Amino acid sequence: MEEASSSCANEHGRFPVGIRFAPSDEELITCYLALKQKGEPLPSNAVVDVDLYKYHPQQLAVTENEWYFFTPRNRKYTNGERPNRCTGEGYWKATGADLAIYDRRDRKIGVKKQLVYYDGKQQEGKKTKWMMMEYRIHDGSKPKSGARTTARWSKVLDESVLCKIFCKKPKRGEEEEAASAL
Repeated sequence: MEEASSSCANEHGRFPVGIRFAPSDEELITCYLALKQKGEPLPSNAVVDVDLYKYHPQQLAVTENEWYFFTPRNRKYTNGERPNRCTGEGYWKATGADLAIYDRRDRKIGVKKQLVYYDGKQQEGKKTKWMMMEYRIHDGSKPKSGARTTARWSKVLDESVLCKIFCKKPKRGEEEEAASAL
């Protein structure tokens, strides 16, 4: 009986078959990231703690189409505001500006940034199919970049941000080109 019931859950035992973790941007901010930063219990274990920048994204991939992680965000330079997104084998590069996330009352609650993974060193890296959405809570109370505070001299930019990693699906024709190149 135990074997039959275990086959009705996905590989991680998080959700029954047919149930998918597909939260909105607002839910990721309010139901996960805000609670995580306050040290409160989370509604599920679908988002796990991992230092993403220690791994190639392929090492983090399991069986689903997208994966969710809490990770610290550190400074590239001790007195700078630029995040360090280098891994041992490559780096994450931002593809655009922060996009605001609003709640149902039209209040800004967070921001998200899209990144793409490159294999190799910066300036020489090769773009991959790995994408990341990085979610941060909007905090209008943070000091301006010129303000000198104890936290500013720390390597930590954010104790925890929420990241969604996924593989970009090939456009029509790209899949056929890749197959014919083999």
